[in-house]
Amino acid sequence: IDVDLRNRPDHVLVRRAGFAVICESVNATEAQALRLLLAGDTLGDAMAALAASGEDPASVSAWFTRWASLQMITGCSC
Repeated sequence: IDVDLRNRPDHVLVRRAGFAVICESVNATEAQALRLLLAGDTLGDAMAALAASGEDPASVSAWFTRWASLQMITGCSC
């Protein structure tokens, strides 16, 4: 397959589900939230950073629910 990717930016989440590799497009805000969390930010800090940069972090509840249902969250602490 020959697919021209020039001028077609995308944010892609790559994860495992058992032995399968799953790739899915996510919007820029969710991608930034995931980047911050992977860098070690707390969920609160990541959402504050998104809000400070003008992004609307209101959908974090839906993201968190989806991440949990996909077993992407490996642990939580207070």
